Amino acid sequence: MKSNISGCRKAVKKQVLIMILTICMLFALLPAGAVAVDVTVSGTAVQWTDVKPFIDENDRTMVPLRAVAEALGLSVSWDGTKREASFTDGAKTICFPIGSSIARTGDGGTVPMDTAAVIRSDRTYAPIRYLAEYFGFTVGWDDATKTVLIGAGSESPAAGLDSATVSLTRMNLSYWDEDGRYGRVFVNCYYDLASITDDIPLRERINASLRSGYEAFSKDKAPYGGGYDEGKVNFTDALEGELSQNSDGILSVRYCRNWMMGGVGDGSISGVTVSLRTGERLYLSDLSAADGSAITFQRMEDLAVACYLERTTQEMISSMLPQFRQNDLDDLDFYIQGNQIILCIAKYELAEGAAGAAEIPTGIYIVT
Repeated sequence: MKSNISGCRKAVKKQVLIMILTICMLFALLPAGAVAVDVTVSGTAVQWTDVKPFIDENDRTMVPLRAVAEALGLSVSWDGTKREASFTDGAKTICFPIGSSIARTGDGGTVPMDTAAVIRSDRTYAPIRYLAEYFGFTVGWDDATKTVLIGAGSESPAAGLDSATVSLTRMNLSYWDEDGRYGRVFVNCYYDLASITDDIPLRERINASLRSGYEAFSKDKAPYGGGYDEGKVNFTDALEGELSQNSDGILSVRYCRNWMMGGVGDGSISGVTVSLRTGERLYLSDLSAADGSAITFQRMEDLAVACYLERTTQEMISSMLPQFRQNDLDDLDFYIQGNQIILCIAKYELAEGAAGAAEIPTGIYIVT
């Protein structure tokens, strides 16, 4: 009798062990962080076919992008050679290369992500926030129902956003230059990276717009190694930033470009201004004057000429005006400070042989 009971107990234990091992194997087959995640677009649930979203090991919601893109009204294409998925609304395009944590935009920009796009079950997965916010949609998260909430831009909680937390991080690009006229020289090269650090609507879109202020400077530059050598001629090439406005829904960064090479130096001033409420970079043509007057190229040219007449002659300025007038309004550099447009002009643009930069308070205050 005892033998039969003991045998039954052993059989039950064996079955329980088999069940536990089976369950463990099933969980092992699930993606890291896999949970049931839903996505809604303007309150309507996105319908999945054979694949569903999951949360990856970086705690980011990864979705099969085609289904969401179609729900957002975007067109989708796949480049098998480059192994990247592209999405467009007809005006803007963003591409997600597989295995990369950097998305590319149609205008040549980049959007760094905190996790990489992947292929799973023959579907392209990427973080939903970067796709949606790039096209102006808002992204929220309902933790109780594990649902990603995507809304139209007009529904954005950023509509009343006045300011944000901004960091300026110095990025070192210093390198050794072997090919210059001075032989082997050390170039002290760096720029200040401006970025939003708090979790606000359109954060990634705002950061992408801020990056346009230094992408031309940092392009094709990379640290070359080595250290500072006191015995050689050492050059400096730097783009230093400072926050000039962070209020009334406007974020503006003033950039000062300084370089010193072989005892000769110069500098220039520029700026990048972004709307916290749309995430887009603002140009002069996007701004409206508080006094109702139009912001035009002619008005800006008159202000620049008036500034130079205080220190030079009309003849010097007149010789350069035809070249200056090849610009248009959105070619002019500026930044915002106290809601006032500060125009940035390189002196050589208006006076032959001049060096340096002028910052011109225009007396034009913008509507926010």
